[in-house]
Amino acid sequence: MAAYISRQPDNDGTIRRSIVACMAGTLILRIASGAMGLLVGLYLRHLSRNDAIVSASVVGLFAASYFFTELVASPVLGALSDRFGRKPFIVLGPLLGAMAVQLTAVTTLVPLLLVTRLLEGFSSASSIPPTLSYLSAATTRSESLRSKVMSWFEIATIVGLALGSVVGGLLWDRYGQGAFSSVALIYILSAVIFGFGMHRISNAPPGPSPKIGHFLHLLKDPYLLRFAPAWLAMNAVLGLWINHLSFQMSGPTRRAASQLLMTGFSGTTIGIIFAAMAIAFSFGILGWSFLLNRFKKVSIMLWSISGLFLIVLAALLLNHLDRGNLAAIRLAIIPIVIGLLIQSGFTPAALSYLADLSERHVASRGAIMGFYTVLLGVGQLLGSWLGGPFADWGGVDGIIILTGLLGICAAGTVLILRGYISSAPSSAQLAPSETPSLHS
Repeated sequence: MAAYISRQPDNDGTIRRSIVACMAGTLILRIASGAMGLLVGLYLRHLSRNDAIVSASVVGLFAASYFFTELVASPVLGALSDRFGRKPFIVLGPLLGAMAVQLTAVTTLVPLLLVTRLLEGFSSASSIPPTLSYLSAATTRSESLRSKVMSWFEIATIVGLALGSVVGGLLWDRYGQGAFSSVALIYILSAVIFGFGMHRISNAPPGPSPKIGHFLHLLKDPYLLRFAPAWLAMNAVLGLWINHLSFQMSGPTRRAASQLLMTGFSGTTIGIIFAAMAIAFSFGILGWSFLLNRFKKVSIMLWSISGLFLIVLAALLLNHLDRGNLAAIRLAIIPIVIGLLIQSGFTPAALSYLADLSERHVASRGAIMGFYTVLLGVGQLLGSWLGGPFADWGGVDGIIILTGLLGICAAGTVLILRGYISSAPSSAQLAPSETPSLHS
């Protein structure tokens, strides 16, 4: 895979300025998306206090509808961006988001609010795959730049979503239902940055029509087929932690006496813990951005999975420490932070790997990068589903054990992938793609 892109340095200032605009637009888009996600929950709670029929099942349906739409639409819109151009779809994403926010602001009808969440899913599906395709095409000539750009994209995503939650909470407290209009302006700002800051990149013929046969053909690529289970497993860990860890940590249960992490943490404390994990993860990605181009992507994935195993061992130890042993608790937290820093390398390595893989299908970059969103969403759903029985069985211990099992699955898959890449004949390698050309 390392041979798929050339190492010729890319000194074109226009491309670099376009990349900066793309990152800035992505950050603003994620802030708006994060704010919208929080505001919808707050708005539904507000409606439930005013005699609207809003149950926990309805809230779950809202979340599922968003992810379902994003999963289904991402590869299709990514393929359409291959055929008709990336930039229009990138700009369309935040405009759809702004429309969804404004519709939310003017209605109290739950079915119509559900439609706005579907529209939000289309917003993400319209922007993310074409954006990743754009960044892949823009960094074709420089493996070093590609590694950094994919890392920065992940940092922009994490930081943007975190800031979005803060912004959404502040806007709701100050403006109430009027907060939605402010978020719509944030979406529009993102569209403006995308529209005026990014230049069109063209280094491939128009892609094929987004038909089922086309996606099946791409899925048969052995480099994608052997990579997908590892990406699913690692994203399942993310879904497991997000959807089950906070539930187990909040409120005492019958196992609270034997498991430190099930002793009734407050919502504020849990929020601080998750924020600290996100910060550590972001710093880890930043550090890995300077190393990705120096090593094989599959090797970095393996090293990153070792960080996951370090977290598992340290978390098991931490979960069975005595609450009063503060010194031991602090010592146990250190390897968890180190593990997060190490594990954070998997996502940018995986994104860079997919970008390298897109060199095998230069006319279908958007469709290939659309699989990033599909595997991300399916993996999180898988982790959420598997996490229930494990958490019911063992509480936080069950979550930690499942994390280790998913790590074993990911490591085994990456080892198989590395073996395949090592044994692949030279004829299976792809020559460097054409030099990107830019048009105003």
